[in-house]
Amino acid sequence: MMGRFYAGVLLLMMFACSDSGFCQETAAQIDSALARWIELSDGSTAGVRFCFSTGIEKMDQRLNALYRSLLEKLNEEQKALLRDSQRKWLAFREAEAKLALAVDPNAGGSLALIAADSFQFEMLKKWVRDFETYLSQENLRSGKNGKAGL
Repeated sequence: MMGRFYAGVLLLMMFACSDSGFCQETAAQIDSALARWIELSDGSTAGVRFCFSTGIEKMDQRLNALYRSLLEKLNEEQKALLRDSQRKWLAFREAEAKLALAVDPNAGGSLALIAADSFQFEMLKKWVRDFETYLSQENLRSGKNGKAGL
């Protein structure tokens, strides 16, 4: 009976802010929530992967929202740099994921699946934190963004 209660609480926590327009959690808040979800999960591979899947989705929503906000604040030269950087980051993320999987000592086991999910989450988290930092810079907050680089 308690297991069902915790599962219900976990689901409510995960989807309470699933609408990206309603809740804009920071990378740190999503990271903290993921740790709580995993703690409340049943500890199975499927349970932990479900938690990571939700965390990845929320981090990806945050990244997309930040990307749109950043594009609105940048001049044309900076927008081109951001788009180029984003394309290269996506390629790097894919290549890095392949490398991490190739050298993973747990390759082929269920832990490898969790490690891959964790890797993807951490890559997204770093990129979100970078975007949060860019948006916190004075010239972007004040709207006084000139031709200078980021």
